[in-house]
Amino acid sequence: MSAFLQALGWVYPLSPKLTTIGQSGCDIIIDNPSVDEQHAVIERNEKENIMTIRDLSSKKGTYVNDVLIGKSSVLLKPGDQLRFGCSPTVYEFELMSPNEKLSLYRKHPLSTNKLNIPRWMQSTGEATIDADDKVTENTTTRISVETSEVKQSLSNNDSRESAEIARHQQTVTSNNLELDTKDQLISRLQNDLNRLSPLEAISAQKDILIRRLQQQVTQLSISKIPRGVLPTQESLSFQKRQESEGLEVSVSPGAGDIMIPTDTVDNSPTCAIRSNTRPVSASSTGPLFQIPSRSTVTSPTGSLTIDQHLVERLKKERQILSGLVTQLQRDLTNKDAYIGRLNQDLKEMGRKLDEKSTELSILQAKFAKAHDNSKYLRQTEAHEKELTTVRQKYKTTEIRCDALNSELDRTKLEMEKLKRALDEKQSFEEKWLKEVEEMKSTVTSLERSERNAKLDKQETVSQGRKWLAHLSEKKMNGFFLTKEDLIRKPLRRELRSQPSPIGK
Repeated sequence: MSAFLQALGWVYPLSPKLTTIGQSGCDIIIDNPSVDEQHAVIERNEKENIMTIRDLSSKKGTYVNDVLIGKSSVLLKPGDQLRFGCSPTVYEFELMSPNEKLSLYRKHPLSTNKLNIPRWMQSTGEATIDADDKVTENTTTRISVETSEVKQSLSNNDSRESAEIARHQQTVTSNNLELDTKDQLISRLQNDLNRLSPLEAISAQKDILIRRLQQQVTQLSISKIPRGVLPTQESLSFQKRQESEGLEVSVSPGAGDIMIPTDTVDNSPTCAIRSNTRPVSASSTGPLFQIPSRSTVTSPTGSLTIDQHLVERLKKERQILSGLVTQLQRDLTNKDAYIGRLNQDLKEMGRKLDEKSTELSILQAKFAKAHDNSKYLRQTEAHEKELTTVRQKYKTTEIRCDALNSELDRTKLEMEKLKRALDEKQSFEEKWLKEVEEMKSTVTSLERSERNAKLDKQETVSQGRKWLAHLSEKKMNGFFLTKEDLIRKPLRRELRSQPSPIGK
């Protein structure tokens, strides 16, 4: 199923994956100031085979059946009315099957009720299918020949050698398949280039026709002005602008280069215009629309309005074709770069294939040398002896490792015991140090109390002596003893019993 938009008798086929809509640089160009440069996009989901439209944050928005869709994507159905921004043009979404497409080629190209689809849309599919069939045939023949050669070379070899050869065979076949896919892609791209090259020439022809028609319109407008009335400034400026524009158009060199000079354009009163479909090709044929010349159009002012409408229509077509040509040129440059990359990949794959072939020849030589079974048996016996010696060494090393592990475990246990004894000794030493510190503190306190007691004793002795001296003075003077003296008698006796410090 192919999808398209239809508006005012014009048909806009939609691309199979993504179609952009905007004012410039898009697949579908709408010349309206309310339409953004990148206004909306129509996407196709190949798995579900559905078409959705999504607005690209435009200022004026996108409408489906007079409903603003906003930023969400909307599923399109046949007969939906699309409108972009404030443009009055309404685009109708339609689907078409391949049978309907074939029947449309037999219709009149300018009938507004029917669709005008170029033939290249139909022919490309058949060309690609034929190319695919040729490539698949080449791949099958190449793979069958290589497998037969490899089987013949491996008929007398051992099982181990055959496994290696099978691996190499798989690599060779995979490389061949990659090369075939690259060839297939190159053939498809060449078909696309051959298909798109005539569009540049046709767009140049349409530019020339548009300029011719503009000149004819200006001449008709000047011829219909009365003799007494002078032409306005706008008409004169328009005429000068039309005369200043050249009619020679050159197309950039490439596949299908065409140079169209001004002399080759038909100056007859009938200038041909092709069908009004947006993408066109050189292979699309059909009846041509005849444009009357100055000699045939003589009456009514209504013919001037018809010519103006025709010029506006041609201007729109020119804008659409210019956008299409720029997009096609961009696609062509991208495809040229892609073809260059594919050629580089192809060269690299060829180099790899040569390396693999040399490796394969080396292996075949080795296999030819290995035909002597006795030598092979001797080698296998030597390898088996080496394996037995290695196994014995491995067993002895395992036993030695087990003994070392047991010794290591014993040493670990001894170390743990020593650590525990050391911890206990450290704890005992800490306790002893604490007791010593406590005894030191008690000794210092006892010494301090002893010193204090000695000081108190000295003070009491000195005071007792003073009292004795005082009492002796009283006795000598004839005084009697008082109660205080009686109380102090025992103290005096005690003082007398103690030795004096002078004697000491």
